Formats: sequence, structure tokens, C-alpha cells
Amino acid sequence: MNKRWVAAGVAAVVVVGAVVAVRAARSDGVDLPAISADRLAASAVTALARDPDVSGDLRLHLDLGLPDVGAASLFEGSAVGFLLGDHTIRLWRSPFGARISVVEPNSEQGVYLGNDGAWAWDFGNLTATRLAPAGIRTGLFPLDLLIDEDMFRGLLHGLEPTTRVFVDGGVRVAGRDAYRLALEPRTDGTLVGRVEIDIDAEQRIPLAARVYPRGSSAAALSLEFTSVSYDDVDPAIFDFTPPDDARISDRPSGTGPLALLGIAFAGAAGAAGAAGAAEGGGLTTRSFGHDWASVVAIRWDESLRIPDDLTRFIPFSGPLVSVRQFGTSRGVWLLVGAVPPKTLERIGKQEFAG
Repeated sequence: MNKRWVAAGVAAVVVVGAVVAVRAARSDGVDLPAISADRLAASAVTALARDPDVSGDLRLHLDLGLPDVGAASLFEGSAVGFLLGDHTIRLWRSPFGARISVVEPNSEQGVYLGNDGAWAWDFGNLTATRLAPAGIRTGLFPLDLLIDEDMFRGLLHGLEPTTRVFVDGGVRVAGRDAYRLALEPRTDGTLVGRVEIDIDAEQRIPLAARVYPRGSSAAALSLEFTSVSYDDVDPAIFDFTPPDDARISDRPSGTGPLALLGIAFAGAAGAAGAAGAAEGGGLTTRSFGHDWASVVAIRWDESLRIPDDLTRFIPFSGPLVSVRQFGTSRGVWLLVGAVPPKTLERIGKQEFAG
């Protein structure tokens, strides 16, 4: 056979194979009407500000570079174990409240926000923790302050010097068509390489979010619905009354996510307490850099000891966050940022050495 015909046949096979491969790669995509990034983001904020009814199951994936410390409850003082691996979360949300359940292989832990206030409930050890009293706000504050789409688009345009923001096609999430909004830092001074937010094409509710380390194709942090419903949620699902045999706690302890939830639900009283602590000299913060390369320095003096479940992980160098500690005559400074460790070391030596 003529070698030219053989070569032509091989070339044809390669071209056809390439076309098939490209089509296969695009088969997961969804054709959706074109939309600008700022309009998409603004419509998502507007949809959330309406406080819609949403329920479903989510998958949380965390690969933050922490060592395996074994299982730990979200409701214990140290919840480092929760920051590892994959978790299943069930969510119910409406204008009348919210409920979140973390489903683990041998237990389930939940947070209730409703007419009875905010409660945390651990099904494993039958412990109920009051996070906030009845009468707290249940709306999606402060999203209802951003319902002006023109104003929000202006805020998004302000990101242009530091961030590339664009719509990266359509995808399927939890059985729904969604737009993928992508944000990519323009600086190489951050550990973050890309952020993706998948937004329901019809309802404009965010269905997934992922954060990728620089140079990696695997997300270090992701949260996405595996099933979702926009049907009305029964308000009774947000109510919680501790069982008679439950152990009652009035406040979360330690530095776990539950403690942070307690602070968030505390409202104005919590904010006033934090301000008083700052005025008393217990906690001082400074900031360095800007945008994606920002660094926060937190000072603990003698009146506010750094928790043990934090100190054992310092210094820390993860795929998305770095932490370093520097001691001075005025106390201990923790430097935290989504930046390489060398950035923290440089700032620490310049500002906090000695």
C-alpha cells in the first residue's frame, strides 16, 4: 500500500479521535444562555436576599493539610477532626429559621435556629448547647443589604485589578443546570489558585463552591449539594426542645466551629463583648498586604492564652493557609494568611522579632 495513503489514514484516525475526545470532554457541560459574571453574581445575591426555602444534602470535602488526629466531635472543645476528610451535611432553610445536621458514621450532630433560639444538639452523647436565646434574627443578614444589583455589580468590578472573574460555562449539580462562576487571583503571592461557585441557572441559588490551591487541579475545600429542593419547608423542623434526659450546656466551650457559631448567633451582645475585650487589651489585630495576599496578625497577651488545640499545629503550612507564631515582650503574635510561609516569616522578622 502506498505510504502516503497509510499516512493519510493515520492522520484521519487521529483527527477523528481528537474530535471525539473533545466532544466527550464537553459532554459533561451544559449549554446555557450567555450571561456576564457580574450579572450572574448579582442575581445570586438577590435570590439569597429573598430568603428562599431550600433543603437538601451536601457533601463537604476538606483537605487543608492537617495531620490525622482521629475522630473529633463538632461539639467538643477541639473539633480539629472535623476539618479532615469528607462529611455529609443536611440543610433546611427558610425565612422562619435554619437547621443543619452533620451526619457521621456513628453519630449525628445538629444546629437549630428557630422560634426557640439557637441550639446545638449532639445525638451521640445527648448534649444540648444553647447558642442564643429566643427572638434572634433568622434572616440572611447582611445579604438583604446587597439586593441592589447595580451596586453589587459595581463592587464586583472593583475586583478586576486583583481578580479575574468570569463565567466558565454550564454544569450539572444535584440534577440541576448551573452556571460556573470562576475567580482567579491575578497575583502569585497567594496560595489560592482558583475559586469556583456553581449557581442554579433557574433559581440562582449557589449549589456548590470549591477552592483550589495554586497549581493544583484538586480542590482543597469544597461544599456542594448532592440533592436539593426548593419546596416549602415546614417551620416546625426548626424548633428544638431538649429531651428530659439531655445534658444542658449554656455555652459552647473551646475553639471549635460550634464556639464560633455561638459568637455569630450572640448578635449585638456578642459584638459588644468583643469590643470590650479589645479595649481591655486582651486581643489586638494588625493587617499587612492587601487583597488575596493579605496577612492578619493577632496578639494574645497574658490575659488571653492561646488554646492548646491550636498551638500543637503551629507553625502550620497548608495548601491554602499558613500560620506562624512570633513572641515579643508584649505577648505572642499569630500571623495568618493565604500566603506562602516565607511571606509570614518575612513580616514576622520585620515587625515582631525579639
